[in-house]
Amino acid sequence: MLLTLIFATPVRDGPTALGYWRPVQPQLDCVALVSTSCQTQAQCNNDTEAIDAVQLALAHGCHAHVFSKGVACAQPPGFGFPGVHCELKRNVGREFGNLLDYIVEHYDNLPKRLINVPMPLHSHARRPLYLDVLNTTKDFLCSEGGPMRELGNFTFRWYSGFPAGSMPAKYVIPAKVEPMEKFSSHYLGRYDPEEKMCLGGLFGTSRHLIRQRPRRTYEQLQAEVNVGDTVEAGHFMEHLARVAFGGV
Repeated sequence: MLLTLIFATPVRDGPTALGYWRPVQPQLDCVALVSTSCQTQAQCNNDTEAIDAVQLALAHGCHAHVFSKGVACAQPPGFGFPGVHCELKRNVGREFGNLLDYIVEHYDNLPKRLINVPMPLHSHARRPLYLDVLNTTKDFLCSEGGPMRELGNFTFRWYSGFPAGSMPAKYVIPAKVEPMEKFSSHYLGRYDPEEKMCLGGLFGTSRHLIRQRPRRTYEQLQAEVNVGDTVEAGHFMEHLARVAFGGV
């Protein structure tokens, strides 16, 4: 679920595809995109950690943009925060589908800083990293993993990350281009086997870095990930976050 709080007088620009009104957003200094992966309906409906992420953003002077894949939009403004705008999203693409939707739509008017915040915060040590990103002056910051060569031939066809006994492994929709090294070369124009991967999906980047790539690149990636709720391209994007969103 991607959550966006905008503290400004809403200017109605028309309904979204699912019937909710969206305000015209002025250029902002910082926006946190708080997004649940939403692989199960229980995850979609669990807003506790999302509220925590929103509160942390506000406490650090950062807006929060809400795209909800759960039920929070059923009673606007949602989450109990005055001035909150919440747009209900289809359950596709996981957090990178939400991020790419935002970048494509707001490419000409992006915030100075953009933070991708997948839920849950307690997983992958995301909460302390989130605090670091909120406080950093760096243009890009993520949780670094090993070099790309460790997963260059990586494909991800079965997902078994659900809680034990909750449901069987789920088939992952394959990327049009695989493995990961070919995906990176095809869509992002480079693959360096020694470049460090990003882990966990949480990172901070900047308008300056994102715009080093044309909108068309993000549109192509958007089309790759927004094809289902569990997609191979989304897993590639997690590890390639620095390559995709950290400049060229």
